[in-house]
Amino acid sequence: MFTLLARSDRPLLDGKPYLAAAMGLGGTIGIGWLVGSRWLTDHLNKDEYGEIVRAFDGDAKMTQRPYYLVAFAAFVLVLGSVGVIVSYENMPRLAVAGCYSALFGLAVYAVLGSVSLGLMTYRHSTRASRVRTIKEQAARDSRLQKSARASTGEQGG
Repeated sequence: MFTLLARSDRPLLDGKPYLAAAMGLGGTIGIGWLVGSRWLTDHLNKDEYGEIVRAFDGDAKMTQRPYYLVAFAAFVLVLGSVGVIVSYENMPRLAVAGCYSALFGLAVYAVLGSVSLGLMTYRHSTRASRVRTIKEQAARDSRLQKSARASTGEQGG
């Protein structure tokens, strides 16, 4: 019939420019999400929404885990790209193809994970803003009630 994998003696395309791009992409994503993780931690420690999150996740490990996973995958992408660039000439064709596949998978994971983390961070910010708005509205209503009581107390007395 047909074979899924046929042996070929053709050389692979030179992937060094792609590996260099993967190093830049991985470094940017990794550092970016470590900073994003720190921002989220600081943000959750200073407001009421953070208190709600801490009720379910006291040490913030569950909240931080997705950020660390994507950053770890991005840094593995960088290290793997460096390793393949350094040992490219000494590796068999099948090993180079396998490394390309693994690095491509890591790059896709890092990019799609970044999209997911961006949306998750946006949702956290939106929820924190909603909680802050509710608190401000309650404080405003309380001030209006106090001023209404004070004005009716002055008129009645």
